[in-house]
Amino acid sequence: MQAALVRNSFLFFLARGLPGVVNLALLAIFTRLLSPGEFGIYALAVSAAAFFYIAAFHWIGQSQLRFLPMRAEPDEVIVAAGLRGYVYGAAAAAVIGVGAYFTWPDATWRDAIPLTLILLYARAWFELNLDLLTSRTQPGRYAVLSAVRACGALAAGALFVVAGWGVMGALLGLVTGFLLAGVCLTWRDWRPVIGVAPRPALVRELLAYAYPLSLSSALAFVMGSSDRFLLAYLNDEATAGEYAAAYDLTFSGLGMLFLAVHLAAYPLATRVLERDGLSAAVQQLQINGTFLFAIGMPAALVVALLSGNIAFVVLGTEFRASAEQLIPWISLAILLAGARAYHFDIAFQLARRTGIQIALAFVAAVFNIALNLALIPRFGIMGSAYATALSFALAFALSAWVGRGYFPMPTLLRSVGNVAVACVPVGIGVSLVASFRGIEAFALQCLVAGATWVMGMWLADVSGFRQKLVNVIGTRRSRQRPGETA
Repeated sequence: MQAALVRNSFLFFLARGLPGVVNLALLAIFTRLLSPGEFGIYALAVSAAAFFYIAAFHWIGQSQLRFLPMRAEPDEVIVAAGLRGYVYGAAAAAVIGVGAYFTWPDATWRDAIPLTLILLYARAWFELNLDLLTSRTQPGRYAVLSAVRACGALAAGALFVVAGWGVMGALLGLVTGFLLAGVCLTWRDWRPVIGVAPRPALVRELLAYAYPLSLSSALAFVMGSSDRFLLAYLNDEATAGEYAAAYDLTFSGLGMLFLAVHLAAYPLATRVLERDGLSAAVQQLQINGTFLFAIGMPAALVVALLSGNIAFVVLGTEFRASAEQLIPWISLAILLAGARAYHFDIAFQLARRTGIQIALAFVAAVFNIALNLALIPRFGIMGSAYATALSFALAFALSAWVGRGYFPMPTLLRSVGNVAVACVPVGIGVSLVASFRGIEAFALQCLVAGATWVMGMWLADVSGFRQKLVNVIGTRRSRQRPGETA
Protein backbone atom coordinates (compact mmCIF):
# COMPACT_ATOMS: atom_id res chain seq x y z
CA MET A 1 0.00 0.00 0.00
CA GLN A 2 2.88 2.40 0.69
CA ALA A 3 4.27 1.93 -2.81
CA ALA A 4 0.80 2.55 -4.26
CA LEU A 5 0.53 5.73 -2.17
CA VAL A 6 3.82 7.12 -3.46
CA ARG A 7 3.09 6.10 -7.05
CA ASN A 8 -0.43 7.50 -7.13
CA SER A 9 0.63 10.67 -5.29
CA PHE A 10 3.28 11.23 -7.94
CA LEU A 11 0.77 10.64 -10.73
CA PHE A 12 -1.74 13.01 -9.20
CA PHE A 13 1.05 15.53 -8.63
CA LEU A 14 1.86 15.36 -12.32
CA ALA A 15 -1.85 15.67 -13.04
CA ARG A 16 -2.00 18.82 -10.93
CA GLY A 17 1.53 19.96 -11.81
CA LEU A 18 0.94 21.27 -15.33
CA PRO A 19 -2.28 23.06 -14.35
CA GLY A 20 -0.43 24.45 -11.34
CA VAL A 21 2.32 25.86 -13.55
CA VAL A 22 -0.28 27.28 -15.92
CA ASN A 23 -2.15 28.85 -13.01
CA LEU A 24 1.08 30.52 -11.92
CA ALA A 25 1.53 31.80 -15.46
CA LEU A 26 -2.01 33.15 -15.37
CA LEU A 27 -1.26 34.86 -12.05
CA ALA A 28 1.93 36.34 -13.51
CA ILE A 29 0.04 37.71 -16.52
CA PHE A 30 -2.89 39.13 -14.56
CA THR A 31 -0.70 40.83 -11.94
CA ARG A 32 1.20 42.53 -14.76
CA LEU A 33 -1.79 43.53 -16.91
CA LEU A 34 -4.27 44.38 -14.14
CA SER A 35 -3.84 46.96 -11.42
CA PRO A 36 -4.08 45.80 -7.77
CA GLY A 37 -7.60 47.24 -7.66
CA GLU A 38 -8.70 45.40 -10.80
CA PHE A 39 -7.06 42.19 -9.63
CA GLY A 40 -8.83 42.63 -6.30
CA ILE A 41 -12.25 42.71 -8.01
CA TYR A 42 -11.30 39.65 -10.08
CA ALA A 43 -10.07 37.75 -7.00
CA LEU A 44 -13.20 38.59 -5.01
CA ALA A 45 -15.48 37.41 -7.84
CA VAL A 46 -13.53 34.14 -8.17
CA SER A 47 -13.65 33.66 -4.40
CA ALA A 48 -17.41 34.24 -4.34
CA ALA A 49 -17.89 31.60 -7.07
CA ALA A 50 -15.62 29.20 -5.16
CA PHE A 51 -17.57 29.70 -1.93
CA PHE A 52 -20.92 28.96 -3.56
CA TYR A 53 -19.41 25.95 -5.34
CA ILE A 54 -18.40 24.52 -1.98
CA ALA A 55 -21.75 25.38 -0.38
CA ALA A 56 -23.95 23.99 -3.17
CA PHE A 57 -21.94 21.38 -5.12
CA HIS A 58 -18.91 20.14 -3.18
CA TRP A 59 -20.93 17.50 -1.35
CA ILE A 60 -21.58 15.62 -4.61
CA GLY A 61 -17.94 14.81 -5.27
CA GLN A 62 -17.32 13.98 -1.61
CA SER A 63 -20.15 11.45 -1.60
CA GLN A 64 -18.79 9.79 -4.73
CA LEU A 65 -15.29 9.59 -3.24
CA ARG A 66 -16.71 7.82 -0.20
CA PHE A 67 -19.42 5.56 -1.71
CA LEU A 68 -18.12 4.52 -5.14
CA PRO A 69 -15.21 2.45 -3.70
CA MET A 70 -17.70 0.60 -1.44
CA ARG A 71 -19.55 -0.97 -4.42
CA ALA A 72 -22.74 -1.13 -2.35
CA GLU A 73 -24.67 0.27 -5.33
CA PRO A 74 -23.96 0.09 -9.10
CA ASP A 75 -21.68 2.90 -10.20
CA GLU A 76 -24.31 4.29 -12.57
CA VAL A 77 -26.82 4.69 -9.75
CA ILE A 78 -24.42 6.64 -7.52
CA VAL A 79 -23.24 8.80 -10.43
CA ALA A 80 -26.86 9.48 -11.41
CA ALA A 81 -27.56 10.57 -7.84
CA GLY A 82 -24.67 13.01 -8.13
CA LEU A 83 -26.08 14.35 -11.39
CA ARG A 84 -29.41 14.99 -9.71
CA GLY A 85 -27.56 16.80 -6.92
CA TYR A 86 -25.92 19.04 -9.51
CA VAL A 87 -29.34 20.04 -10.84
CA TYR A 88 -30.53 20.87 -7.32
CA GLY A 89 -27.44 22.96 -6.64
CA ALA A 90 -27.74 24.82 -9.96
CA ALA A 91 -31.36 25.73 -9.22
CA ALA A 92 -30.49 27.06 -5.76
CA ALA A 93 -27.58 29.10 -7.13
CA ALA A 94 -29.80 30.58 -9.85
CA VAL A 95 -32.29 31.85 -7.26
CA ILE A 96 -29.52 33.49 -5.23
CA GLY A 97 -27.85 34.95 -8.32
CA VAL A 98 -31.02 36.50 -9.73
CA GLY A 99 -31.88 37.95 -6.34
CA ALA A 100 -28.41 39.44 -5.96
CA TYR A 101 -28.47 40.93 -9.46
CA PHE A 102 -31.67 42.89 -8.87
CA THR A 103 -30.74 44.09 -5.37
CA TRP A 104 -26.97 44.77 -5.48
CA PRO A 105 -26.34 48.51 -5.15
CA ASP A 106 -22.91 48.75 -6.83
CA ALA A 107 -23.11 48.73 -10.66
CA THR A 108 -19.62 47.27 -11.19
CA TRP A 109 -20.32 44.27 -8.98
CA ARG A 110 -23.85 43.87 -10.32
CA ASP A 111 -22.55 43.58 -13.88
CA ALA A 112 -20.16 40.82 -12.77
CA ILE A 113 -22.87 38.65 -11.17
CA PRO A 114 -24.12 36.87 -14.35
CA LEU A 115 -20.59 35.91 -15.40
CA THR A 116 -19.77 34.82 -11.85
CA LEU A 117 -22.85 32.57 -11.88
CA ILE A 118 -21.77 31.00 -15.17
CA LEU A 119 -18.29 30.53 -13.69
CA LEU A 120 -19.89 28.75 -10.74
CA TYR A 121 -21.80 26.32 -12.98
CA ALA A 122 -18.76 25.62 -15.15
CA ARG A 123 -16.46 25.04 -12.20
CA ALA A 124 -18.96 22.81 -10.40
CA TRP A 125 -19.35 20.56 -13.45
CA PHE A 126 -15.58 20.40 -13.95
CA GLU A 127 -14.88 19.54 -10.31
CA LEU A 128 -17.62 16.92 -10.33
CA ASN A 129 -15.85 15.17 -13.19
CA LEU A 130 -12.49 15.35 -11.41
CA ASP A 131 -13.99 13.78 -8.28
CA LEU A 132 -15.48 11.01 -10.40
CA LEU A 133 -12.07 10.24 -11.92
CA THR A 134 -10.45 10.36 -8.48
CA SER A 135 -12.92 7.84 -7.05
CA ARG A 136 -12.11 5.55 -9.99
CA THR A 137 -8.34 6.14 -9.54
CA GLN A 138 -7.78 7.44 -13.08
CA PRO A 139 -4.94 9.97 -12.73
CA GLY A 140 -4.25 9.92 -16.48
CA ARG A 141 -7.66 11.26 -17.50
CA TYR A 142 -7.57 13.53 -14.45
CA ALA A 143 -4.38 15.04 -15.85
CA VAL A 144 -5.89 15.56 -19.29
CA LEU A 145 -8.95 17.38 -17.97
CA SER A 146 -6.85 19.51 -15.61
CA ALA A 147 -4.42 20.44 -18.38
CA VAL A 148 -7.18 21.37 -20.83
CA ARG A 149 -8.88 23.52 -18.22
CA ALA A 150 -5.69 25.34 -17.22
CA CYS A 151 -4.37 25.87 -20.75
CA GLY A 152 -7.76 27.02 -22.01
CA ALA A 153 -8.08 29.51 -19.16
CA LEU A 154 -4.55 30.79 -19.76
CA ALA A 155 -4.96 31.29 -23.50
CA ALA A 156 -8.45 32.78 -23.35
CA GLY A 157 -7.82 34.88 -20.25
CA ALA A 158 -4.60 36.39 -21.57
CA LEU A 159 -6.24 37.11 -24.94
CA PHE A 160 -9.29 38.80 -23.41
CA VAL A 161 -7.26 40.91 -20.96
CA VAL A 162 -4.78 42.02 -23.64
CA ALA A 163 -7.78 42.93 -25.81
CA GLY A 164 -8.77 45.40 -23.12
CA TRP A 165 -11.67 43.56 -21.49
CA GLY A 166 -10.12 43.95 -18.03
CA VAL A 167 -11.74 42.11 -15.13
CA MET A 168 -14.55 40.71 -17.28
CA GLY A 169 -11.99 39.29 -19.71
CA ALA A 170 -10.12 37.57 -16.90
CA LEU A 171 -13.35 35.99 -15.60
CA LEU A 172 -14.44 34.97 -19.09
CA GLY A 173 -11.08 33.25 -19.59
CA LEU A 174 -11.69 31.09 -16.52
CA VAL A 175 -15.17 30.22 -17.76
CA THR A 176 -13.73 29.19 -21.13
CA GLY A 177 -11.19 26.85 -19.53
CA PHE A 178 -13.76 25.13 -17.31
CA LEU A 179 -16.22 24.68 -20.17
CA LEU A 180 -13.61 23.25 -22.55
CA ALA A 181 -12.66 20.54 -20.08
CA GLY A 182 -15.95 19.96 -18.30
CA VAL A 183 -18.26 19.81 -21.31
CA CYS A 184 -16.19 18.73 -24.30
CA LEU A 185 -14.25 15.88 -22.68
CA THR A 186 -16.67 14.19 -20.29
CA TRP A 187 -19.61 13.00 -22.38
CA ARG A 188 -18.62 9.34 -22.24
CA ASP A 189 -18.67 9.34 -18.42
CA TRP A 190 -22.22 10.61 -18.20
CA ARG A 191 -23.85 8.90 -21.18
CA PRO A 192 -24.35 5.57 -19.28
CA VAL A 193 -26.32 7.29 -16.51
CA ILE A 194 -28.83 9.03 -18.77
CA GLY A 195 -32.23 7.63 -17.90
CA VAL A 196 -30.99 6.05 -14.64
CA ALA A 197 -33.27 7.08 -11.78
CA PRO A 198 -31.53 6.84 -8.40
CA ARG A 199 -33.60 5.93 -5.39
CA PRO A 200 -34.64 9.04 -3.42
CA ALA A 201 -33.37 7.27 -0.30
CA LEU A 202 -29.90 7.00 -1.87
CA VAL A 203 -29.83 10.72 -2.70
CA ARG A 204 -30.80 11.50 0.90
CA GLU A 205 -28.10 9.13 2.20
CA LEU A 206 -25.41 10.78 0.07
CA LEU A 207 -26.63 14.21 1.09
CA ALA A 208 -26.75 13.34 4.79
CA TYR A 209 -23.18 12.04 4.67
CA ALA A 210 -21.54 14.62 2.45
CA TYR A 211 -23.39 17.90 2.92
CA PRO A 212 -21.89 18.44 6.38
CA LEU A 213 -18.53 18.15 4.61
CA SER A 214 -19.60 20.96 2.27
CA LEU A 215 -20.67 23.14 5.17
CA SER A 216 -17.42 22.39 6.96
CA SER A 217 -15.42 23.16 3.81
CA ALA A 218 -17.41 26.36 3.28
CA LEU A 219 -16.55 27.49 6.79
CA ALA A 220 -12.92 26.53 6.20
CA PHE A 221 -13.07 28.57 3.00
CA VAL A 222 -14.26 31.51 5.08
CA MET A 223 -11.07 31.19 7.08
CA GLY A 224 -8.96 31.30 3.94
CA SER A 225 -10.89 33.92 1.95
CA SER A 226 -12.92 36.15 4.25
CA ASP A 227 -9.77 38.16 4.84
CA ARG A 228 -9.71 39.51 1.28
CA PHE A 229 -13.36 40.59 1.55
CA LEU A 230 -12.68 42.26 4.91
CA LEU A 231 -9.58 43.97 3.50
CA ALA A 232 -11.69 45.33 0.64
CA TYR A 233 -14.32 46.52 3.12
CA LEU A 234 -11.96 48.04 5.70
CA ASN A 235 -9.33 49.30 3.22
CA ASP A 236 -9.92 48.98 -0.54
CA GLU A 237 -9.94 46.52 -3.46
CA ALA A 238 -6.25 47.20 -4.17
CA THR A 239 -5.21 45.92 -0.74
CA ALA A 240 -7.45 42.90 -1.22
CA GLY A 241 -5.81 42.32 -4.61
CA GLU A 242 -2.30 42.38 -3.16
CA TYR A 243 -3.29 39.93 -0.44
CA ALA A 244 -5.14 37.64 -2.86
CA ALA A 245 -2.14 37.51 -5.20
CA ALA A 246 0.18 36.42 -2.37
CA TYR A 247 -2.30 33.90 -0.99
CA ASP A 248 -3.16 32.37 -4.37
CA LEU A 249 0.52 32.17 -5.29
CA THR A 250 1.35 30.28 -2.11
CA PHE A 251 -1.71 28.07 -2.30
CA SER A 252 -1.04 27.16 -5.94
CA GLY A 253 2.23 25.52 -4.88
CA LEU A 254 1.62 24.09 -1.42
CA GLY A 255 -2.04 23.31 -1.94
CA MET A 256 -1.18 21.30 -5.04
CA LEU A 257 1.22 19.12 -3.07
CA PHE A 258 -1.24 18.47 -0.25
CA LEU A 259 -4.06 17.73 -2.66
CA ALA A 260 -1.94 15.31 -4.72
CA VAL A 261 -1.16 13.26 -1.60
CA HIS A 262 -4.79 13.35 -0.48
CA LEU A 263 -6.16 12.25 -3.84
CA ALA A 264 -3.96 9.16 -3.66
CA ALA A 265 -4.23 8.54 0.08
CA TYR A 266 -7.93 8.89 0.87
CA PRO A 267 -9.24 6.19 -1.53
CA LEU A 268 -6.59 3.81 -0.16
CA ALA A 269 -7.74 4.44 3.41
CA THR A 270 -11.42 3.91 2.62
CA ARG A 271 -10.76 0.72 0.66
CA VAL A 272 -8.58 -0.72 3.44
CA LEU A 273 -11.24 0.12 6.04
CA GLU A 274 -14.01 -1.56 4.06
CA ARG A 275 -11.91 -4.58 3.09
CA ASP A 276 -9.54 -5.25 6.02
CA GLY A 277 -11.09 -3.52 9.02
CA LEU A 278 -10.19 -0.87 11.55
CA SER A 279 -6.69 -1.99 12.54
CA ALA A 280 -5.45 -2.11 8.95
CA ALA A 281 -7.05 1.25 8.23
CA VAL A 282 -5.22 2.87 11.16
CA GLN A 283 -1.92 1.51 9.85
CA GLN A 284 -2.68 2.91 6.40
CA LEU A 285 -3.57 6.28 7.93
CA GLN A 286 -0.23 6.26 9.76
CA ILE A 287 1.54 5.79 6.42
CA ASN A 288 -0.64 8.41 4.72
CA GLY A 289 -0.15 10.99 7.45
CA THR A 290 3.62 10.52 7.67
CA PHE A 291 3.93 10.92 3.92
CA LEU A 292 1.75 14.04 4.02
CA PHE A 293 3.99 15.71 6.62
CA ALA A 294 7.20 14.50 4.95
CA ILE A 295 6.14 16.38 1.83
CA GLY A 296 4.28 19.31 3.35
CA MET A 297 6.56 20.51 6.15
CA PRO A 298 9.76 20.87 4.08
CA ALA A 299 7.78 22.40 1.19
CA ALA A 300 6.20 25.02 3.46
CA LEU A 301 9.63 25.85 4.90
CA VAL A 302 11.15 26.24 1.44
CA VAL A 303 8.33 28.48 0.20
CA ALA A 304 8.63 30.67 3.29
CA LEU A 305 12.40 31.04 2.91
CA LEU A 306 12.18 31.77 -0.81
CA SER A 307 9.26 34.20 -0.56
CA GLY A 308 11.30 37.09 -1.96
CA ASN A 309 12.40 35.34 -5.14
CA ILE A 310 9.07 33.57 -5.66
CA ALA A 311 7.32 36.94 -5.61
CA PHE A 312 10.02 38.43 -7.86
CA VAL A 313 9.68 35.69 -10.48
CA VAL A 314 5.89 35.33 -10.58
CA LEU A 315 4.19 38.57 -9.58
CA GLY A 316 4.03 42.02 -11.11
CA THR A 317 6.05 44.87 -9.61
CA GLU A 318 3.16 46.37 -7.63
CA PHE A 319 2.50 43.08 -5.81
CA ARG A 320 6.00 41.97 -4.81
CA ALA A 321 6.80 43.90 -1.65
CA SER A 322 3.63 42.86 0.19
CA ALA A 323 3.88 39.26 -1.08
CA GLU A 324 7.41 38.84 0.32
CA GLN A 325 6.08 39.68 3.78
CA LEU A 326 2.85 37.70 3.48
CA ILE A 327 4.06 34.40 2.00
CA PRO A 328 5.85 33.03 5.11
CA TRP A 329 2.72 33.46 7.24
CA ILE A 330 0.45 32.08 4.53
CA SER A 331 2.78 29.08 4.12
CA LEU A 332 2.37 28.29 7.81
CA ALA A 333 -1.40 28.65 7.53
CA ILE A 334 -1.62 26.34 4.51
CA LEU A 335 0.56 23.73 6.22
CA LEU A 336 -1.79 23.69 9.20
CA ALA A 337 -4.85 23.69 6.95
CA GLY A 338 -3.55 20.82 4.84
CA ALA A 339 -2.68 18.69 7.86
CA ARG A 340 -6.10 19.32 9.37
CA ALA A 341 -8.17 18.77 6.22
CA TYR A 342 -6.23 15.84 4.78
CA HIS A 343 -5.37 13.95 7.95
CA PHE A 344 -7.21 14.81 11.16
CA ASP A 345 -10.57 15.66 9.56
CA ILE A 346 -10.61 12.19 8.00
CA ALA A 347 -11.58 10.86 11.44
CA PHE A 348 -15.05 12.37 11.09
CA GLN A 349 -15.44 11.14 7.52
CA LEU A 350 -14.46 7.54 8.24
CA ALA A 351 -16.69 7.51 11.33
CA ARG A 352 -19.52 9.06 9.29
CA ARG A 353 -19.86 11.83 11.88
CA THR A 354 -19.22 14.67 9.49
CA GLY A 355 -21.67 16.94 11.28
CA ILE A 356 -19.09 17.44 14.03
CA GLN A 357 -16.83 19.18 11.53
CA ILE A 358 -19.42 21.94 11.08
CA ALA A 359 -19.26 23.02 14.72
CA LEU A 360 -15.46 22.98 14.77
CA ALA A 361 -15.16 24.88 11.49
CA PHE A 362 -17.77 27.40 12.66
CA VAL A 363 -15.75 28.17 15.78
CA ALA A 364 -12.57 28.66 13.75
CA ALA A 365 -14.35 30.78 11.10
CA VAL A 366 -15.86 33.12 13.70
CA PHE A 367 -12.44 33.36 15.37
CA ASN A 368 -10.89 34.25 12.00
CA ILE A 369 -13.38 37.01 11.26
CA ALA A 370 -13.01 38.46 14.75
CA LEU A 371 -9.22 38.46 14.45
CA ASN A 372 -9.37 40.13 11.04
CA LEU A 373 -11.64 42.86 12.36
CA ALA A 374 -9.27 43.39 15.29
CA LEU A 375 -5.92 43.13 13.48
CA ILE A 376 -6.50 44.76 10.08
CA PRO A 377 -7.05 48.27 11.53
CA ARG A 378 -3.83 47.91 13.54
CA PHE A 379 -1.50 45.98 11.21
CA GLY A 380 -3.07 46.54 7.81
CA ILE A 381 -2.54 43.80 5.24
CA MET A 382 -0.32 41.81 7.61
CA GLY A 383 -3.18 41.63 10.10
CA SER A 384 -5.02 39.30 7.74
CA ALA A 385 -1.99 37.02 7.50
CA TYR A 386 -1.68 36.84 11.29
CA ALA A 387 -5.41 36.16 11.63
CA THR A 388 -5.33 33.39 9.02
CA ALA A 389 -2.37 31.60 10.61
CA LEU A 390 -3.85 31.78 14.11
CA SER A 391 -7.33 30.63 13.05
CA PHE A 392 -5.90 27.72 11.06
CA ALA A 393 -3.85 26.73 14.11
CA LEU A 394 -7.04 26.71 16.19
CA ALA A 395 -8.86 24.59 13.58
CA PHE A 396 -5.91 22.17 13.47
CA ALA A 397 -5.88 21.75 17.25
CA LEU A 398 -9.66 21.29 17.51
CA SER A 399 -9.75 18.67 14.77
CA ALA A 400 -6.81 16.69 16.21
CA TRP A 401 -8.28 16.76 19.72
CA VAL A 402 -11.97 16.13 19.03
CA GLY A 403 -11.52 13.71 16.09
CA ARG A 404 -9.80 11.05 18.19
CA GLY A 405 -13.04 10.58 20.10
CA TYR A 406 -14.74 9.32 16.93
CA PHE A 407 -12.00 7.44 15.10
CA PRO A 408 -8.56 6.31 16.36
CA MET A 409 -6.48 8.57 14.10
CA PRO A 410 -2.68 8.26 14.50
CA THR A 411 -1.27 11.32 16.31
CA LEU A 412 1.95 11.18 14.23
CA LEU A 413 3.98 12.83 17.01
CA ARG A 414 7.05 10.70 16.39
CA SER A 415 6.75 11.01 12.62
CA VAL A 416 6.37 14.79 12.78
CA GLY A 417 9.40 14.97 15.07
CA ASN A 418 11.47 12.99 12.56
CA VAL A 419 10.29 15.21 9.71
CA ALA A 420 11.21 18.30 11.76
CA VAL A 421 14.73 16.92 12.11
CA ALA A 422 14.80 16.30 8.37
CA CYS A 423 13.86 19.94 7.81
CA VAL A 424 17.05 21.21 9.49
CA PRO A 425 19.41 20.61 6.53
CA VAL A 426 16.68 21.89 4.20
CA GLY A 427 16.45 25.15 6.11
CA ILE A 428 20.23 25.58 6.29
CA GLY A 429 20.82 24.81 2.63
CA VAL A 430 17.99 26.94 1.25
CA SER A 431 18.90 29.89 3.52
CA LEU A 432 22.35 30.03 1.92
CA VAL A 433 20.85 30.71 -1.54
CA ALA A 434 17.63 32.49 -0.55
CA SER A 435 18.89 36.00 -1.37
CA PHE A 436 19.45 35.21 -5.08
CA ARG A 437 16.93 36.62 -7.57
CA GLY A 438 15.71 35.50 -10.98
CA ILE A 439 14.39 32.36 -12.61
CA GLU A 440 17.86 30.82 -12.95
CA ALA A 441 18.39 31.40 -9.25
CA PHE A 442 15.03 29.79 -8.52
CA ALA A 443 16.06 26.68 -10.44
CA LEU A 444 19.24 26.50 -8.33
CA GLN A 445 17.22 27.03 -5.14
CA CYS A 446 14.90 24.15 -6.08
CA LEU A 447 17.87 21.86 -6.69
CA VAL A 448 19.31 22.75 -3.30
CA ALA A 449 15.93 22.18 -1.67
CA GLY A 450 15.54 18.75 -3.30
CA ALA A 451 19.06 17.62 -2.44
CA THR A 452 18.83 18.74 1.18
CA TRP A 453 15.38 17.13 1.50
CA VAL A 454 16.85 13.76 0.50
CA MET A 455 19.73 14.36 2.92
CA GLY A 456 17.36 15.24 5.75
CA MET A 457 15.09 12.25 5.09
CA TRP A 458 18.15 10.02 5.10
CA LEU A 459 19.56 11.44 8.34
CA ALA A 460 16.23 11.30 10.18
CA ASP A 461 15.29 8.00 8.49
CA VAL A 462 11.67 9.11 8.17
CA SER A 463 9.42 6.07 7.75
CA GLY A 464 12.40 3.84 6.94
CA PHE A 465 13.60 6.12 4.15
CA ARG A 466 17.17 4.75 4.13
CA GLN A 467 16.18 1.17 3.41
CA LYS A 468 13.61 2.22 0.83
CA LEU A 469 16.21 4.29 -1.01
CA VAL A 470 18.68 1.39 -0.90
CA ASN A 471 15.98 -0.93 -2.28
CA VAL A 472 15.19 1.46 -5.13
CA ILE A 473 18.86 1.82 -6.07
CA GLY A 474 19.37 -1.92 -5.84
CA THR A 475 16.36 -2.63 -8.05
CA ARG A 476 17.58 -0.24 -10.72
CA ARG A 477 21.05 -1.80 -10.71
CA SER A 478 19.64 -5.29 -11.05
CA ARG A 479 17.59 -4.17 -14.04
CA GLN A 480 20.67 -2.68 -15.70
CA ARG A 481 22.87 -5.77 -15.34
CA PRO A 482 21.41 -7.83 -18.23
CA GLY A 483 21.95 -4.94 -20.62
CA GLU A 484 25.47 -4.36 -19.35
CA THR A 485 26.51 -7.97 -19.81
CA ALA A 486 25.00 -8.03 -23.26
